[in-house]
Amino acid sequence: MEASAGLIPNFIKAKSEIGLRRLMLEINLKNQAMHKFFDIQYVNGYWYAWFYQEYNLQGEVEAKIKKGE
Repeated sequence: MEASAGLIPNFIKAKSEIGLRRLMLEINLKNQAMHKFFDIQYVNGYWYAWFYQEYNLQGEVEAKIKKGE
């Protein structure tokens, strides 16, 4: 995995193992990417899976500049 300022950890959460798998597929399809999920845990009645997601920081900063933020 290459170092990138826009590579941010993110997670998904579901009540069941099957629900978590469904969310994994949805995230991959939505982002048109193959995310590698890790640190899958069952905590307080929920399944969690972490993954890294790339954000376009330059585009976000430019948008804020245009808005005057």
